[in-house]
Amino acid sequence: MLLCDSLVSNLISVFSWIYETQYDVLLLDTTPVGRILNRFSKDMETIDASLSWHATFLLQTVLGITAVVAVISAITPEFLVASLIIGKRIFSPL
Repeated sequence: MLLCDSLVSNLISVFSWIYETQYDVLLLDTTPVGRILNRFSKDMETIDASLSWHATFLLQTVLGITAVVAVISAITPEFLVASLIIGKRIFSPL
């Protein structure tokens, strides 16, 4: 019973500390809405700029690999046959 009383006492003290501090609620109470929206807008701008750069890089890489495979396959048709056989063995379920 002593362990249960100690646990309840600790839980009450933790919950009272959380209730007394309320960092997030105080931030929203004292910060103007315009400043919060400005912060989120800047974060979204950063994400959008990074996302567009990564999407462009991905597209260039995929197109580059496709072009290389197409050129090698046009010059050496056996490469395409061999790559299809190897790809089927690698990616086929066991």
